[in-house]
Amino acid sequence: MDEFFVTYASSDQMERADSPIVMTFSQPVEAHHVEDFFDIRPKTAGIFAQGATAKEVVFVPASPFME
Repeated sequence: MDEFFVTYASSDQMERADSPIVMTFSQPVEAHHVEDFFDIRPKTAGIFAQGATAKEVVFVPASPFME
């Protein structure tokens, strides 16, 4: 399994419950492949998009995460 790291889209968003989640992988990955393996609790609807590089995928929640 490849390594990956999760960060907030920006440090300014760290306190926000609707912050995008940026996943950085060790190799290029397509956003639609990550969606099948992404699991967050409680279940949160959102969209997956390619990040700034081919190694990044961004999950943008449709509504704020529960606090």
